[in-house]
Amino acid sequence: HWEAKEALAISVCGNHSVLLMGPPGSGKTMLATAVTGELLKRGVEARYVVWPQTAKHLKALVTDAEAYEAETMPFQTVQLLYIDDFLKPIGTRNASSVTQADVKLAFEILNQRMVDRLPTIISSEWYVRELADLDEALASRVYEMSEGYRVEVKRDKNRNHRWMKSEII
Repeated sequence: HWEAKEALAISVCGNHSVLLMGPPGSGKTMLATAVTGELLKRGVEARYVVWPQTAKHLKALVTDAEAYEAETMPFQTVQLLYIDDFLKPIGTRNASSVTQADVKLAFEILNQRMVDRLPTIISSEWYVRELADLDEALASRVYEMSEGYRVEVKRDKNRNHRWMKSEII
């Protein structure tokens, strides 16, 4: 675990983005949080985003251009952005659960970060090929940003550490 955390911290220090993909309970958030914590100790300015709540807040501002820009700018410019539960749906994960407003918001933030070569840590239940089915432009940016720094955990409910602690399975 320490080696993975250190390797990812070093990659982010080199302005590389990291994409952690997999099912719930596979350790994505735990690893991303550990890496972000390590980088904070090293003096890196970071911002943590829980995508569903943050996206809901930002999308509500879209009719007020000034407020929308003021609220989205910090996500586009912070030294390190950590997005947890990227495009996480409420309920079942399927393409119809992600709106065009979600895609537009994600694109605006991530495209600017890619252009400015700012590192981003993303944890998501979506795999890159599934993101491409949602929106190719967004997926291609996530793919390019995280090249060489992607971790994909296969879907298997037996790997969910939360289930392992109980007798539910």
